Amino acid sequence: MAFFREGIKDTSVNFAEIFDYEKQIKTVGFKNSAFYSMIKSVSPTASGINIAQGHTWWFDKVPDGTADNAHAEGSEPAAFKAFHGESMTNHYQITKTSFGVSGTELKGSHVSGETKLAYQRRQAQLEHTITLEKILLSDQQAEARKEANGYVGKSAGLKSFLNVNTDLDMGAKDLSWDHILELLKIGYLKGGSQFSHIMMNSAQKDALDKILYNKTNLVNMKENSLGWNVMYITNTAYGSNIAVILNPYLNEDEIIAFKQEDIFKVNWRPMRETRIPTSKDVELYQIISEFTLRVSSPFSLARLKNLKH
Repeated sequence: MAFFREGIKDTSVNFAEIFDYEKQIKTVGFKNSAFYSMIKSVSPTASGINIAQGHTWWFDKVPDGTADNAHAEGSEPAAFKAFHGESMTNHYQITKTSFGVSGTELKGSHVSGETKLAYQRRQAQLEHTITLEKILLSDQQAEARKEANGYVGKSAGLKSFLNVNTDLDMGAKDLSWDHILELLKIGYLKGGSQFSHIMMNSAQKDALDKILYNKTNLVNMKENSLGWNVMYITNTAYGSNIAVILNPYLNEDEIIAFKQEDIFKVNWRPMRETRIPTSKDVELYQIISEFTLRVSSPFSLARLKNLKH
């Protein structure tokens, strides 16, 4: 399924060197934020719109062919059909993490050798990164900003984009290779291109590693493995070189497949750190993000849920 990338551009182009702060916190937290660290951060091309309207994008709907399409010689043209794209919308969410030290602590050092302020900053960056990871992966529904509630808005999380065609209930069964193929089929046959990644928590990662370990040794499927830590599924009928990722923030009974190039974190403004004014003998700061999640089409992801664990 094709989609349009209009309306977004690389954040580093739009916000210049200020984007370095987001790169920095991704580096600090990449082991704890596998999904957030791998998707691209972009910004809307037009920033003059009403922020309460959220972020809207378009994608192509695959047209239906017909087997009964025979015409007599010299007949009238076929009936006119109008092909329309479809759209989705998500809303922006402001997320903040605060940190600081007292005037006394400002002169002290942490056991790590850092200043106490530097240690607090690093921990706050990690906290902020994990918070973003959890929001982006969640089933949280989009919430528009409203003046009545102080303009609080929420971004829909990744799992909220699942639907009856992409969310497969496994009925508490053990994971099998057939289940993995059913998952991969969704992206390849319905979405028009293969999934690039499959992501899961430890219980399903262990189950999948055992399946692939056996296939590697008994069927010689040649998955790239280090012991049982399988990194890629190299060859199936529904995609190749599919990365397998462990993510501790998914439920133990689910596996999510997605197309990395179809998913973006859209920043309304650059992530930044600001000092909080205060008359107290403290030095306070906060990290601020204002963002939403863009999943380019309904078939950019799929899930197996309710697996035995």
